[in-house]
Amino acid sequence: MFEDACRAWEADFAAAFGAAPEVAVRAPGRVNLIGDHTDNHEGFVLPLAIERATVLLGRRRADRRVCVHSLALDAGVTLDLDDDERHPERWARYFQGVIRVYARERPLLTGCDVLVAGDLPPGAGLASSSALVVGFAALLAWAQGEVLDPLALATLGRDAEHWYGTTGGIMDHFTIGHGRTGHALLLDCRTLWYEPVPLPEGVALVIAHTGTQHNQLVSPFAARRREAEAGLRVLQEADPAVRTLRDADPNLLERCRPALLVADPSGTLLRRCRHVVTEDARVRDAAAALARGDLATVGRLMAASHASLRDDYEVSCPELDAMVAAARASPGFLGGRLTGGGFGGCTVNLVAADAVAAFRDAVAARYERATGLAPALFTTRPAAGLARRTKD
Repeated sequence: MFEDACRAWEADFAAAFGAAPEVAVRAPGRVNLIGDHTDNHEGFVLPLAIERATVLLGRRRADRRVCVHSLALDAGVTLDLDDDERHPERWARYFQGVIRVYARERPLLTGCDVLVAGDLPPGAGLASSSALVVGFAALLAWAQGEVLDPLALATLGRDAEHWYGTTGGIMDHFTIGHGRTGHALLLDCRTLWYEPVPLPEGVALVIAHTGTQHNQLVSPFAARRREAEAGLRVLQEADPAVRTLRDADPNLLERCRPALLVADPSGTLLRRCRHVVTEDARVRDAAAALARGDLATVGRLMAASHASLRDDYEVSCPELDAMVAAARASPGFLGGRLTGGGFGGCTVNLVAADAVAAFRDAVAARYERATGLAPALFTTRPAAGLARRTKD
């Protein structure tokens, strides 16, 4: 992997830093088959790592600076390991977040030069920011002479993004570190227990980018979490044993319906809680169905998930709905839904492997007719998690 990455981008590294890289880190993107907006509530998710990735090339420095150059942005920043001031460039704060969180528990002895490359599109709901922070955490640890295990990297990456200002859970970071070739991961976001679930033979994954982007800092992502947590407090008054929405069930939700409607006559709190409670159940049912090769059930559950995300959690958008509709009408379709935080980005589709080309052509045509936007579709497979290679 190191040799492949260096062949592709070592000239860019040398142009930026005047020397050859010493390490390469590949941090894959993530797509979630089902279970969105449940990890914030310690629930269940069914994600997988994909073949597209963020690649970081690095080299130790003799001082306490971290110099970063991004090929995608054609821009660079220089950070000081001891500087607590937030950088004026927002994208630089992802690196600062990793540095700050790392320094809470471990010594930072030296800086590094970092080139950011890869083929993972930003803002697509494929965990590009999480891949960046987890990948940089692995590279920064290497510069200090350390190797962090996947769980430590996941925790560090999550906390770094919280320092940056987002409020997501650990799903993305965990998947980036623990991805397994050919498998999705059934993950319990409370205990961090997980179980690999194989993708059946004859099934392909097609990711469809709507051409719209989401931004957690400006979208209503954080508001949705606050609303769900406000609903949780109503449930806790009825049952103090409920720690998070993961502990609620449909019976409790129905019993608390009057109280939820008193707290919020619009029904918003009820709908937010209903999505999380029902989505948790769908994840476990989908994992079991996928393991036994019952793709009809998986497809039905993915459709119900999208409807819940659209109507109860309200994180879809016209473009995502149009993409799902285009996919359902196309040959080889087995199941699909929006994936990630919502408000733009991508859908994930299970497609019969022998119909992928026809599916992609049909979806692109239907979606462009419906929206006037040209989508980007690519096929992927469940991939291995983060990998790090040194030159020697």
